[in-house]
Amino acid sequence: MRTPAIEVRHLSKSYTPQRRALNDVSLSVAPGEMVALIGASGSGKSTLLRHISGFVAADAAADSEVRVGGELVQAQGRIARNIRSVRRHIGFVFQQFNLVGRLTLLTNVLAGLLHRVPLHRSIPMLFTNEERRLGLAALAEVGIDDHAYQRASTLSGGQQQRAAIARALVQGAQVLLADEPIASLDPESSRKVMDILARVNRDHGCAVLVSLHQVEMAIKYCPRVVAMREGRVVFDGAASLLSADFLSELYGSDPDAPNLLPLPDSIPERAAIALRHRPHPRRNLMMRKLLAVAAATLACTSVHATEINFGIISTESTSNLKATWQPVLDDMSKKTGYTVKAFFANDYAGIIEAMRFGKVQVAWFGNKSAIEAVDRAGGEVFVQTTAADGSPGYWSLLVTHKDSPYKSVDDVLKNAKNINFGLGDPNSTSGTAVPGYYVFARNKVDPKTAFKTARPSNHEANLLAVANKQVDVATNNTESLDRLKTTNPAKAAEVRVIWKSPLIPSDPLVWRKDLPQAQKTKIKDFFLAYGSGPDGSAELAKLGAMKLGVFKDSSDAQLVPIRQLDLFKAKLKLEADTSMAAAEKSTKLAEIEKKLAELNTQVAAAK
Repeated sequence: MRTPAIEVRHLSKSYTPQRRALNDVSLSVAPGEMVALIGASGSGKSTLLRHISGFVAADAAADSEVRVGGELVQAQGRIARNIRSVRRHIGFVFQQFNLVGRLTLLTNVLAGLLHRVPLHRSIPMLFTNEERRLGLAALAEVGIDDHAYQRASTLSGGQQQRAAIARALVQGAQVLLADEPIASLDPESSRKVMDILARVNRDHGCAVLVSLHQVEMAIKYCPRVVAMREGRVVFDGAASLLSADFLSELYGSDPDAPNLLPLPDSIPERAAIALRHRPHPRRNLMMRKLLAVAAATLACTSVHATEINFGIISTESTSNLKATWQPVLDDMSKKTGYTVKAFFANDYAGIIEAMRFGKVQVAWFGNKSAIEAVDRAGGEVFVQTTAADGSPGYWSLLVTHKDSPYKSVDDVLKNAKNINFGLGDPNSTSGTAVPGYYVFARNKVDPKTAFKTARPSNHEANLLAVANKQVDVATNNTESLDRLKTTNPAKAAEVRVIWKSPLIPSDPLVWRKDLPQAQKTKIKDFFLAYGSGPDGSAELAKLGAMKLGVFKDSSDAQLVPIRQLDLFKAKLKLEADTSMAAAEKSTKLAEIEKKLAELNTQVAAAK
């Protein structure tokens, strides 16, 4: 059994005999989990986070204890003597950012390194070039490296909060605690901050415990939710198990009313515990609106049946994609009779989660991300794109600057320790799955450890980073490079291709499998007919702006080759693992072979 990332046992905190902020709280968070804390103001969320980080000592109960990564934070009302050492593994994102306004954004981020910087450099805040490079890479990961040398006080709240997350990245935190990180932000900035927290959780394996007032955000981003009321945990389970009635009771009942039901000694993980309180006769209007949004999200009916949210991954700037996709979506609205709205996210995970919770009905994916949508979000492939020239797919690339000394994959692998490498989005077919197999797995190379640095980003960001010599080599694809040649030819001219993959099947469009059949028929008929008929020339011109041709009928079968790639990669990695026991390795290899055989059967049946 793995050591929990966070382990809280029987934690209580009393400020006065009449006021107990925490009441026998027990909680465990596994490594890599993303968990939301919800509850009304004063329920104990912030107090719990401050106890987990060791900022506050709990009551001196005999069995009270907090551990992070197995290390003791506090026990029996006493903070551990080595708390400074333990805190190296804990990143804390505050509601009010906690940046020093007169210092640059980069200096604020580098403060996350002070725990390991010698005293003679930490007091005057002197950092090495390598440390500054780490700080810039962290700022790039949260999308604000272009503001690195601005005073923190000159930036927006959203940008400052992203810098606070970058500080935790530089720190190398294994656990990230976020206390109402979006409470003072506008909706767009809130979404960006939550997207980044989710990406940090996914890409860095960092356990995230985030307190939120926005219930719909908790449901969208966190598979597990812990609800608190009057210092107690009253729900600990899957977000999908929350009910509108429970949320109404949690937020809308009389705050002075006592709990009418006794709490159980333990609350099973992922099991809903509903407490019945007497409803207050006059609920606040804003709270009713919040609950209405949460209830809509839970019911997966936040979009009316006559509306369709179309998910688009922002592989380049949203303004560029909106300009090219919007005419097609306008035509879709006109011909289907549905109101079709673009739903943008800056990584595939955002679209997948939005589809999972019914916020997106149809989406444009890459093949690898489509697998996630099919497996996790109830999706189904129904058509696929083609290239403007009619080709049935596209190609993954490795790109570098035109003046780079690296001319081939061999050059890159031989000089890996000197190379700053731009990885693709983890759910990208061309940015991760294909180069992951053909370039890295076949050569028995782990890209996350082989290079001097390796940071994931989207295609456009990687292309611009290569053109600007911010990274030495990056993954990409022919579609994104062709778009850059159109939108920014000067930057495209700075990029050179050093490797091109075998053909990748064109991107699929995925819809939620549970859409009404009549709606599916209208949607599919629209795409298969688009580019033909009396308006065909104008429609082809709109597709041409996206470097696309007509759409073709497809199904989940087009994902089989990508599934095979992933399994081949897993097999090679497993075979190269010298630390695993022979019997365990044999069992796991047999499981992979079985899955490969099943996929081969599907391929044979399709011929």
